[in-house]
Amino acid sequence: MDPKELQEKIALYFSKLPPDAQEVFSSMKWLETLQTISLKYNLNQKQQETLSTETTLVLLGIIHLVEYEENLTNELGLERDPSERMLVEIQDSILKNIRPQLIQAFDANQKVEIEETQNIEQGLDKRFTELPKEIKDIIEKSNYKITLYNIAKRYNLNVVQMGDLEKNVTNLINGSINPNNFQDFIEKDIKLSPEVITKLINDLNEKIFLKIRESLKLINTPTEKTPEKVNDSQILNSAGIEIVPEKLELPITEKLPEKREEILKKIENPDAVHPVRSMSPQGDSSTLVLERAASNGVHPILVQKLSSSMQTPMVKTEHTLNNLTPSSTPKIAPKIDPYREIPE
Repeated sequence: MDPKELQEKIALYFSKLPPDAQEVFSSMKWLETLQTISLKYNLNQKQQETLSTETTLVLLGIIHLVEYEENLTNELGLERDPSERMLVEIQDSILKNIRPQLIQAFDANQKVEIEETQNIEQGLDKRFTELPKEIKDIIEKSNYKITLYNIAKRYNLNVVQMGDLEKNVTNLINGSINPNNFQDFIEKDIKLSPEVITKLINDLNEKIFLKIRESLKLINTPTEKTPEKVNDSQILNSAGIEIVPEKLELPITEKLPEKREEILKKIENPDAVHPVRSMSPQGDSSTLVLERAASNGVHPILVQKLSSSMQTPMVKTEHTLNNLTPSSTPKIAPKIDPYREIPE
């Protein structure tokens, strides 16, 4: 929190204090008393800053007196006896005369904060109505609203800072900002030290975002459009080619498939199936008229060649064996075949 915002916060809560409490706070004598107490109990610089900050908050009615004592006991880290003696001295020298007024101021401030929290919750409810049902169920089960308010109180955020924190957290939940940019928005709006920002974001991650992290990723991940399937017919139609379904069907033949015996018969005796023998006008009985060939549109030359008779010339071959008895023909000495080995 920068000095300007701190001064605005002090002025706001100071204006709400009862007159007696305003007089004590504005006199600034309590700062001198705290300085004396710090020297008496040997407080270091950090302990002195903690004592001054907590006392300022309780005098403005921002925190309760019981919470004030608990914070000093836990954060100063003193032993029990010195801590109790120091609290008694602060009570007697600073808080004793205005204790009831401080409690009254705290209650009034709490009432205002509750109303502001309800307004924040109404804004959250309006944004939540736009979320998917699954995401809303997860967020409601996480006690998001109460947890966010407690975190803001823990880090002593003022009303403006609480509003900025709520705005950024809600925008992250409904997908308005990317999770990678969330810390930048927090640093820009809340304006705390980097160390405090880191701790704040860690608390938000652990106590709020852990249960809905996967859902946030789904919200911020764009869905890829599935390309439409294009079949072959659409591709051909786009090229100007039209397929007629009737043309794709094979013609049905009425003729039944022939049996094996009929096929063999046609192969062995083709003249009995295809050609029809007829006499020519000149009385030539050797002419074959291939009616089926002519009817099928076969070339006339092919018909003419097939209609003439053809005979394969016969060659007579005699096979004789040499006589077993030696003949009178003089023997000719056989020549030795150099490539043949004589068996032993």
